[in-house]
Amino acid sequence: MPQTTFLAAPFVSPQSLQRFATFRGSLPPSIQIWIEHQARIEAQQPVHNVAFMRATIRQRFATSRLGNATIDALLAVLIQQVLQSANNEGGLSQTSQLGVRTQLSNYNQMEQILSNLLKSLDDTQSSVIQNMKG
Repeated sequence: MPQTTFLAAPFVSPQSLQRFATFRGSLPPSIQIWIEHQARIEAQQPVHNVAFMRATIRQRFATSRLGNATIDALLAVLIQQVLQSANNEGGLSQTSQLGVRTQLSNYNQMEQILSNLLKSLDDTQSSVIQNMKG
């Protein structure tokens, strides 16, 4: 499996990115393969629908009864893989100039969503740690 370079997300601490990388690396191979497959499918879409991607994850792992934080973490991994897939294909290419602008806008939106998810996961973890310290 190729090593993934994580895109630098604004407003996300290096520690948060490291936890994200650790989480992603700890996923079983079957989940990593599924995420790569879904990312290739999603990368072909003209518009990326995050709610649909979240629903797809919930449906795929329905029997696992994953919590919202885990769903969000898997969504962050999927989004990151979609962005990586787009980069590996030589960028977001479309034949029309309007298509390129639309894809670039979607790309930037996906980066922002990834950043927000990572920040949210970081905040949740910090809150849990604070509550445990009492």
